[in-house]
Amino acid sequence: MLSPDGALVWGFDQHGETDGGRVLPMDRPSSRQELASAVTGAVQASAAYGKGSCPILVAGAPGDAASRVQVPVRLEQVAQKLQTFGNVHFLPNLSQTAPSDLSDGAEVSLFGIDESEGLVCVPGALTRHFELVAGRLVAFTTEMTSELQAACMVTLEQHRQEEADQSFAEAVFMEWAERSLDTDNAVSSFAVHAALELGQLAAEHRACALSGLLIGAEIAAHYDPGDDVILVADGDLAERYGLVLDVLGADVVEYSAKECQADGMWELAELAGLLSA
Repeated sequence: MLSPDGALVWGFDQHGETDGGRVLPMDRPSSRQELASAVTGAVQASAAYGKGSCPILVAGAPGDAASRVQVPVRLEQVAQKLQTFGNVHFLPNLSQTAPSDLSDGAEVSLFGIDESEGLVCVPGALTRHFELVAGRLVAFTTEMTSELQAACMVTLEQHRQEEADQSFAEAVFMEWAERSLDTDNAVSSFAVHAALELGQLAAEHRACALSGLLIGAEIAAHYDPGDDVILVADGDLAERYGLVLDVLGADVVEYSAKECQADGMWELAELAGLLSA
């Protein structure tokens, strides 16, 4: 959601939680109409909004089937499918039937990059892999890599019946990532537990090894050596996905996720005609 000065003020992530920018206190709404009322009151009361009545653009908000746009779709058509309640304009979420998939906000990044064609990787709690062809979003896939890692870490701790402070070691991360990239000889996530038990892996590196294994498997499933990949990420996710894509042999263009979200919201607002409202 944009404030009048273009700042990313507030938004939902895929769990309905606030993600990025300023957090506006409110209970989670049961409908978009209820959310529109809550957002209007909260934003108008915030210093970021000021005293005007600027349009409010919201992306990634929960919605029903009618609030989704079916993929394949041209990107500019997304901005033409706003759901409006008063001064609050909701961007549609995306759906796909073959294979079944949903995207609730990550697609905003597609409007913040310069390219209109290519393979786009947007890591997060849920990672999205988008395919763009001449300004048309033709397919996307959602991966639960971060959530799988969290669940596997709980299981590993239960097996070991101990906790250890975790640290990142690039050499360990890449060793396990390369095992997944070698799809002819890839190993399962249980191999991390086995390596711990056999003394082949230090306890403080189990999260690092598991992350490498899972991200490697994800990258191997979606990309091939020589692919042009647009990576939209910040911080640790940018570093780790970037490392694995480089080892795979992909040609990577990197963008900041935060900047892409903000730039994408501006672009969507312009396409929707809200900036001249």
